[in-house]
Amino acid sequence: MFAINNAENFIIEDLIYIPTGEYMPVFNRPYTVNVTKSAIDTVVDRMYDTKAGKVTPNIVNGVANEIIQPSSVGFQTSINSDWLSTKKFIFMMKVRTTDMTGVEITSYIQGYTDYNGITSSGNIDGQLNHYINNVIETTTMIINTPLGTIRKEKLYKIYNLFFNNGVNEVFTQRPTDILENIGLMNYTAMMGDSTDLNSYLSTAFMNSFDKKSISSSIDNNITTSYLSNILTAGMLDNKNKEIHVNSYSIADASASNISVNIPEPSINDNRFLKYLSRSGGYNSVVSSVFNFQQLLNIDPTIYGRFKLLNITKDYVNPVIQATPEVGDYWHGQDPVTIKAYSLIENSVSLALKYGFNKIYFTASNMTNPSGMAEVFITNFNSFINLEEQDFNYILEIFKSKFINDIFLNESNSGTVSLHLEVYVDLLGTTKINLSYAGYPSNWYTIPTFANSLFSPVVTVDKNAVDYMSFQLNNVISTLSTEFVDQKAYY
Repeated sequence: MFAINNAENFIIEDLIYIPTGEYMPVFNRPYTVNVTKSAIDTVVDRMYDTKAGKVTPNIVNGVANEIIQPSSVGFQTSINSDWLSTKKFIFMMKVRTTDMTGVEITSYIQGYTDYNGITSSGNIDGQLNHYINNVIETTTMIINTPLGTIRKEKLYKIYNLFFNNGVNEVFTQRPTDILENIGLMNYTAMMGDSTDLNSYLSTAFMNSFDKKSISSSIDNNITTSYLSNILTAGMLDNKNKEIHVNSYSIADASASNISVNIPEPSINDNRFLKYLSRSGGYNSVVSSVFNFQQLLNIDPTIYGRFKLLNITKDYVNPVIQATPEVGDYWHGQDPVTIKAYSLIENSVSLALKYGFNKIYFTASNMTNPSGMAEVFITNFNSFINLEEQDFNYILEIFKSKFINDIFLNESNSGTVSLHLEVYVDLLGTTKINLSYAGYPSNWYTIPTFANSLFSPVVTVDKNAVDYMSFQLNNVISTLSTEFVDQKAYY
């Protein structure tokens, strides 16, 4: 029987620990900007043809990688040889809460521990620290039918948690961060100050964080979604400035537009995470770290209920039996390594977006004689409970989204040969076998349970964030002007 915290009504339904595997050190490749004129022309033409009022992922599909790309230079992360040599556990915790209006919210909280503080007999160190990597929140709908009551779980919020481990100063470049930087630059120009880039960089918005945890929507790790959100909000902001003539109203409206059009899930809205943080001595959710003793204080029965899964070689899923445990190094600057980073980030994020904690698939434009891109799913598992027909529907959505939002963009609208085997496992290792542009196929692997530590929206280079904001502001201004000019021409 689950114990309930009477004050907050939390139910810890499940807590699972899994030993970590073997990995190569992982490098961070934050988004960078390198724009081609042909990409801008294509976006403008597509907006006119579709009469779109915003930039959708389909509009930037195939040309997004001509505007933003992962950095060719990889930055070292905390997933180095020291981090990897310390054995840890992956954890997944399922927590159910009911808010004041009676809505039931389930949080699937995933991450890793700081060391392997659980014995084989099941004794656990109360001070064992847990680092939260990402959170999936679902809501449960109760539907009354002639056949009885049906409970349906629906995805609500999905986000990664970033925190600074103290090694370097860390900055975020989520869409809202980029747009706030752009807003400051435009505000500086509007007030009559120098618009020279060096002057701007010296006063630009500081989006660094120290002990504070910052959440980031999973969409930010899907290149086409990330770019389309920035361009749409920026163009709407420009349109708003055409309407408002008072300079202070412009500044206020700009900030308002950013928050409305680029929402980021706030971890302060998760009652369980807020309670954990406060029990750790904080007034708000400033830390994504908690220890096992804090869980015991909420539910003492969790000591006897947690599961330790000792995964061994005794049984290997036949689907992945031929895959390597460890892939290639991540420090390379060759096209295949950079492409592998982008594809693995996009794949994991899309899987998470649709509630899959595991999904194996092949995607290729080299198997069909016509060159058409195809996706074949061989295995999957989900956090959410759905009927088989609902899963079939979601799998078809996943295939369509992967082709349209990821595959075509990464293959330059299908003109470059691309074949990949992908094995996404959120509670373990994600693997990709990539054949790209005629290069020999190669395997890469990542510790998915810690992918917030090498997200493309996190960087240690403040100047790069500012330069990216400056360049994307030029893209937004160009799109706004050329789209209006083209409409007038036609």
